[in-house]
Amino acid sequence: MSIAAATRQAYAVEADAKSTTFREAAGEPSVESGLEAITAWIPSEAVGSYVALLGLFRPAHATARWILFGVGAVLVVMFLLINATLVNKQGAKEWKKQKMQGTPPKLSGKKLAAVLGISLVAYVAWACALPGTPFLDWWTDATVLGGAAVIVLALLLPKLAKILNVKMPSDK
Repeated sequence: MSIAAATRQAYAVEADAKSTTFREAAGEPSVESGLEAITAWIPSEAVGSYVALLGLFRPAHATARWILFGVGAVLVVMFLLINATLVNKQGAKEWKKQKMQGTPPKLSGKKLAAVLGISLVAYVAWACALPGTPFLDWWTDATVLGGAAVIVLALLLPKLAKILNVKMPSDK
């Protein structure tokens, strides 16, 4: 999966509104499984970094686990913002290259906020489902609750995305 498929899909909605042939600037990755339906909203770099940090530090204390969880959340935000900037920049470049009239499509702050909210909710549920999650400090069955949340969110997030007029990475 690319850096933040969700931002590209939200950008694609904006590009479609401007020009249906301009959609290619957003590129569509495919999502193959139910689990990927939720992790598709989380930048793979954030997921990989969080898991790598857990493996490197093997935090035994609650504070360390929460710090690493927070680092992962910051990485989700950071990668989404960076990717949104790159997608908007590439879209403007393509718009100019194709000599299109008017202003190029751009991922709006409102759409980015929607994607960011969905991504953070997905990240929290995913992290809660992992063994050794910091949420075990609050609930002894946090991984069960996290797993249930992942299943429910995999069903709800596509509908929420449609309501918010952003597309799941698997949407065509």
